[in-house]
Amino acid sequence: MSELPVEDVAGSAPATATPRSWIPFHDPAASHPDTPAAVNGESAQWLTSGPRVAAFEEEFAAYVAAGNAVAVASGMTGLELSLLALRLPRRSRVLVSALASWGAVDAIIRAHLTPVLVDVDGTGRMTEASVSEAARRARADGTRPRALVVDHWAGDPADVDALADAAAVPSEAALDEASEALGASLSGRPVGGDGCASFSFYATTNLPIGEGGMITTNDDDRADWLRRERALGLAGHGTPSGTLVRRQQLAAGRVQASMSERCADLGRAQLALLDTWQHRRAGVAAAYDAALSGITGLRLPSRPTGAGRHPWHRYAVCVSSRVRPRAALVAELERGGVGTGRRAVPVHKLSFARGACVVPLAGLPGAEQYAGELICLPVYPGLPPPDVQRVAEVLATVVDEHPRTLPG
Repeated sequence: MSELPVEDVAGSAPATATPRSWIPFHDPAASHPDTPAAVNGESAQWLTSGPRVAAFEEEFAAYVAAGNAVAVASGMTGLELSLLALRLPRRSRVLVSALASWGAVDAIIRAHLTPVLVDVDGTGRMTEASVSEAARRARADGTRPRALVVDHWAGDPADVDALADAAAVPSEAALDEASEALGASLSGRPVGGDGCASFSFYATTNLPIGEGGMITTNDDDRADWLRRERALGLAGHGTPSGTLVRRQQLAAGRVQASMSERCADLGRAQLALLDTWQHRRAGVAAAYDAALSGITGLRLPSRPTGAGRHPWHRYAVCVSSRVRPRAALVAELERGGVGTGRRAVPVHKLSFARGACVVPLAGLPGAEQYAGELICLPVYPGLPPPDVQRVAEVLATVVDEHPRTLPG
């Protein structure tokens, strides 16, 4: 968090006279300035999942045009439960991006399944070709993939159906890991509106409740199972009446993953502001686009075509390693007063994943090259226009090594 005074950023996109001397990658105080300082303080009969959580679920389902939404304690717990709902045999193979979050890979492992890492292209996403090749290798080993987890890197929405076809897995076994994709759409359809998707509400996401998550699905039976399993298998737990079904079947290995009423209150307040925040993010991204286009060796973020919409969870650029090494660029950006996002680390480079994931013998060169060139710029809703301009000027200067002043 920046230790500098925070400008007044209420209302429309703020404009300060001069940029700050240090522009953090993420500034919790300025990121979502309209968030109410306090949520509903009325006494409630329920502190854990109750009527407010149910209302949040209904409103969230409507936002992403899904039949059901199930609130959980975290996005990764939501993905774990979604995997368990498939009732696959232990150690079944699950295809997942080599650039997926460590939490997503850990969710697969916690569900007693085996992650099979899939390479990415220059956009940071899996392709139909890379998914098909990973599935072919698995079948050659006699262990065909039984499920697919699709992450939407930086929020850029992927075509889940096309990837599922390439993997030759049934559509119900293709799960969206949509932590970065709330507000994204593809071909006019919101991410999370089809299939089964898991969203995170961590403090740096586009709906930054702090903790919590949501699973969306159009399958009523799956939704009922998820609501039961998030609360130790207790049917009826978390309903407004709280009435428990007789003869509860308790068993070891269940999870307690309910959302609290307080989190739901904050989530509902933020959901009402989300479109405004998304509009501001899009404005920051458009300003970066205009300022950074045409710089040699700098590749701007991928984005959906046609009726698609990018939520700008990240503004992820790539600088060719032939131009400047990433570490040197990040150091120069910091000297210029610009903070950048944490480096993406391909899953097979993480110690906890060694031995737990299936990695092709040829390695994952696409993921390694992309991670080695990736720089994520500040893109939060409360970022003032002078700061956006300053970030673009500093990046342009350190990439081409020639001092520049971009047009205002």
